Amino acid sequence: MTLAARIALVVVLVAELMNILDSSIVLTALPTLQKSLGAGPAALQWATAGYSLTIAMGLITGSRPSAWTSPACCCPRWPSS
Repeated sequence: MTLAARIALVVVLVAELMNILDSSIVLTALPTLQKSLGAGPAALQWATAGYSLTIAMGLITGSRPSAWTSPACCCPRWPSS
């Protein structure tokens, strides 16, 4: 594995860790949100679903340019390893 590939792997893993950490923070803050906003369980569920959907759309949008610029996209016989 080349140095550039290792750096890319570390960047992706750190980004995924931040994504998981961010979702955990939102889930931990739900009781406080419920008290301060006076929201019911349905509103909290909508807030969590909307937040998760926003994060997912960001991940999908961010992954598309890398798929377009990968050598495997242009070269079907590119080695996978």
